[in-house]
Amino acid sequence: MYAEDSVDFVGSVAAVSMFLIFGTLQFPDGLLVRPTPIFWRFIKGCSVLYLVLLVFLLFQDLDDVRRGLRYIDPNLGKPLPEKSYAQNCHSFSTLAGSMDVFVLAHFFGWLVKALIIRDARLLWILSVLFEWMEISLRHILPNFWECWWDHLILDVFGCNLLGMYLGLALCRRFQMKEYFWHDDDSLVSASCPQSSLPSPTSSSCRDAREEEIEPNVASNMPSSPSSCPENELRSRKRSASPVRSRRSGCRVVPGSLRQFAPYEW
Repeated sequence: MYAEDSVDFVGSVAAVSMFLIFGTLQFPDGLLVRPTPIFWRFIKGCSVLYLVLLVFLLFQDLDDVRRGLRYIDPNLGKPLPEKSYAQNCHSFSTLAGSMDVFVLAHFFGWLVKALIIRDARLLWILSVLFEWMEISLRHILPNFWECWWDHLILDVFGCNLLGMYLGLALCRRFQMKEYFWHDDDSLVSASCPQSSLPSPTSSSCRDAREEEIEPNVASNMPSSPSSCPENELRSRKRSASPVRSRRSGCRVVPGSLRQFAPYEW
């Protein structure tokens, strides 16, 4: 175990501190700017360190990881009593015993997720995938074994649904900015700005530029002396009328995530 005055402990703290200082000064700014971008660059540095730690733990044995937790706190690494949620699924006592702190955790957790994501479709996808993840990880965490009604009624269509509904209702009540994480026909840009396109050579806006160029070229060409006055009048009206292109039909593609910045309420 590391001692606070050992060389290994001091060296580890110095290495982590040096990385956080470098990240705070050199990392690019993200979407969040309040209270200051420096704070969020520091948080990003902590997140990178946490990611590196998780990758390192993937190649370790479970018992070694539990023993390694004692370096953080000597009280860690001890087995905790596990509560079974998958026994006697036809008994009402099992349903009553399932009403514990995890019910509140599901409700308030999805309420906060709704305040952050603000999209009902994506919230539903994440809710179903979360339950699928619990079923897939039963062999690691025994308390993930639950009755079928616990997964469906209490979690997906119960606490998760109520939390999402209340969170989205709060967003509408306080007129918070709505986020669109999916492609929708209602998301139409009148100008199809360059920053919202995945590539300047996309087919939709390339056709729009070609439609803009063709009328201008036709209007600048010298008229033939043999052309009739009706054709000249029609060409003049065409050049004087505003160009109607397919830009109005360009769908907004979130190429720049700054349009989803949460501080723009």
